[in-house]
Amino acid sequence: MYGWLLDHVKDEDRRVLLGKWSLCLAAPHIGGSFRDFCKETGRIRRTAERHLQSEFQRISSAIIKFPESLQEPDWSRVSPMMPNSAIDLDKVGTPVAKHDLHWLPGDAKPFHDADSPELAALIKRLEKANRKRARSRQAV
Repeated sequence: MYGWLLDHVKDEDRRVLLGKWSLCLAAPHIGGSFRDFCKETGRIRRTAERHLQSEFQRISSAIIKFPESLQEPDWSRVSPMMPNSAIDLDKVGTPVAKHDLHWLPGDAKPFHDADSPELAALIKRLEKANRKRARSRQAV
């Protein structure tokens, strides 16, 4: 992390902000909250967040200028560092739909079954809640 941080963030104060923000986000039980960090160091949290946002924009524009840094890593070099990892990235697929109506096309129209027992139960619950709400408004 510190390689690109030193390359792309020139201001020491902004480096401290980025480092502490990432620690607070990744390990809040160790770093605490970013709000508390700002309070302890006498920073205004909103101003610190604006500084973070400007650094994120500056870093992203610098990274986009050099697209070779956006390439996928060489997994043959990464996998020896994680020998106990049981994930084979080639076998990862899309999740299976929960049921037939999980995904509907954009021109799909809702269907209405007036004889549905679920619809009747819903109507009863709504009417009961509306009566209860009306009684509570009258009492006030």
